[in-house]
Amino acid sequence: MASAPSNPIDVPPYQVQPLISNVLGTNGSDPSDAATFSVEVKCSQALGSEIYVGCTNGDLLRFALQANSPDEPESYGLLLRRTVSTGKPIDEIVVAPSISKAFVLSDRQIFFYSIPSLEPVPLIKPIRNVMSFAVDHQHIMRPAPPVDSPAPVLPVDFCVVKRTGIALYSLREQLLYQKEVPLPGGAFLARRIGRALCIADREQYSLVDLEAVTATAILPISQVPPEPGTRPHRPMIAHPLSISVDYPYTTALLPNQTIEVHNIETQEIAQVVPAPPLPSPDETSLAALLGAERRALVASPSGFLVPSRQQSEKLRITQVNLLGRSTKPGGRETVTALPAENRQEAETSEALASEDSADQEEGQVIEIPVSATPYDV
Repeated sequence: MASAPSNPIDVPPYQVQPLISNVLGTNGSDPSDAATFSVEVKCSQALGSEIYVGCTNGDLLRFALQANSPDEPESYGLLLRRTVSTGKPIDEIVVAPSISKAFVLSDRQIFFYSIPSLEPVPLIKPIRNVMSFAVDHQHIMRPAPPVDSPAPVLPVDFCVVKRTGIALYSLREQLLYQKEVPLPGGAFLARRIGRALCIADREQYSLVDLEAVTATAILPISQVPPEPGTRPHRPMIAHPLSISVDYPYTTALLPNQTIEVHNIETQEIAQVVPAPPLPSPDETSLAALLGAERRALVASPSGFLVPSRQQSEKLRITQVNLLGRSTKPGGRETVTALPAENRQEAETSEALASEDSADQEEGQVIEIPVSATPYDV
């Protein structure tokens, strides 16, 4: 069973395009080695022309947009690989461009790296015993400041959910502990914006006011049947594997590999991205079989670059006639009166310029592309 948009629109909100075709073949492992196939992509995050990928073997990969031949669009290639000290799967990556830092969660520890170099931030130890963490979304949205900007760089605030409470921190060049908010039982998922922290435990969603130190239960995890007084919602055909929010849309990856895009305001289906085609029956490569499966959806708040052929296909060659050196735009010449003693010198200069222009061929043509944009954003 498949869904369909309630009111199809001419231009869908999203499109799917492969950016990195084979991470397993670029992580430094031997593709023929059986151990290579046990390595999987666990999470990723993108920023501008950079994509950061976390793997199940603890590898942290940095891909960057690189130029190819003139006839080919740019593509993402592997530039750097780091391995977290735990050697365990990387569960989450959060990028804070305003301070050029990346938060990496692995084995219930948060590691801090500088971007794009992926060098560990010196003198900052990992935070341990982490159940979940949330970086302030407003701070994630801050752009990287200009190099010559005199304005001070503001710290980035984040929360760490542990079994008995919520620890509040801020990060710039150093890690500063602020305070702890009691929270018996902890939570397995958290998202923060300003003073508001939304958490989910095994039973319900709650909203925590970090300044007033209060927690308010919002909804139970299971909403079947819906609670009295709650806003009706449009059910999905199956429980989603992953959900991402990009207002005014939510995107949901379903078990049948389709992606449903819902409008938050109308609760209607705005778009359905079909499942990827099944591999050929003759396909024996395990990498190809695993690579076709969709695992999760991730939002990149600061956006990223997508290579495209569409711009290059729209380029066309235009002929442009060159003007001689003595010719003024518009075909007119403006002569300024000179004193008598300077006229002879001016006439000599004009004669030399005329000789130079005579050497040029009339009607010389150069080729200029109408657009030189290498990719769509």
